[in-house]
Amino acid sequence: MGGLCNTPPTKQTKESGVIMQGNVLIDYLKAVFVLPELSNVIYPSDCEFYKTLINILGYDKEYIETTKGGLFGYRLTTTIGEHIRIMLTGPKNGDGEHTHLLEMTGRACRDFEDNGGDWRVLLDFLVMNGCNITRIDIANDLINYDLFNIQDLIKKIEKDEYITPRFNKKTITKSDKVNSTDNPGVSITFGSRLSEAVLQIYDKKAEQKAKNISVSCSKWIRFELRYYKTKALIFILEYLKRTDDEIPTLFASVLADSISFLVPQEENNEMWTIVLDKRSWKVCKWWNNHIGNVEKLKIQNQAILESTILTQVNWLETSVAKVLMRVSASYGKVEFIKLLNRLLTTKLSDLSSKDLAIVNSYRSLDNTKELTYSELINEIETISEELITEVSK
Repeated sequence: MGGLCNTPPTKQTKESGVIMQGNVLIDYLKAVFVLPELSNVIYPSDCEFYKTLINILGYDKEYIETTKGGLFGYRLTTTIGEHIRIMLTGPKNGDGEHTHLLEMTGRACRDFEDNGGDWRVLLDFLVMNGCNITRIDIANDLINYDLFNIQDLIKKIEKDEYITPRFNKKTITKSDKVNSTDNPGVSITFGSRLSEAVLQIYDKKAEQKAKNISVSCSKWIRFELRYYKTKALIFILEYLKRTDDEIPTLFASVLADSISFLVPQEENNEMWTIVLDKRSWKVCKWWNNHIGNVEKLKIQNQAILESTILTQVNWLETSVAKVLMRVSASYGKVEFIKLLNRLLTTKLSDLSSKDLAIVNSYRSLDNTKELTYSELINEIETISEELITEVSK
């Protein structure tokens, strides 16, 4: 954003309330990948994955530079534009293969967008090729916002008038680095370094001033959700299901599931007043207006994702097995196996990045190597061919 409050507001809808008055944007991305074909080359220009990735990032050759050395033990660093980095030939994974790293900071994300980059194309490419997306941040900037300010949020949190069903730890950090006693920089963090999800709410204007970056707005609050490891992948799959216009609603849904600000409710009679259990408190009006009429969306944990295949196997056994018995007895062995072959191969092109993620999550249970999209197709085709070979014996 370059520190300027001039990014256009996202379209407002009734469902998502006035959260839409701010921008919803991806502000950090980190993905680790393995490229066996890079093991014996110094410069990766001949690697198809690398060439496609560079093409998606959208820069011409004169804006790309590869140098020796890099952070975290990587041997080469490719800088694309000014801020996008791909670090090559780094630490080895459990299979003894060198890993490579794409890192896009906030400034790199803005460069990508300014250069015409398409997040949907990039994220789908990374997922389809079996990349391990270890972190993604998505942020909502509220600029010159009237419903509430950062102090309203702090007061609610300090009085314990809020709920965060997804987080057990909170930290409030106040800084006077901006030389303003009446408006110090404030950061509220839910979650810890070990969490797969973190919510941070902070005074973005104060942060920019602390960096000596001039801003023209009077107020700038940022809500930022950071997802790591499995939850990063699950969030991206949710992102890829939606159009660009639906992303603010997605953010509102996961934010509504992450935190709510409340108004205490009391029960009174002539003798006493009692504060009711927090579960009976109402959501405060300004937070309701901010979030809007959206359904809460939980970014599910690893166990739920891994159970998907087991659930589908159970469905096959309970709902489909008897049908297969009848068909096999009617068709006979040869025609029945030909049918199974058609079932396996007819809809191969319909397999999506979500299907790939489900397969890889189940394979990870016994440390089986993850598949790329092309490997997934090849695996199914191989199984199909083996069926036909078996019946022809």
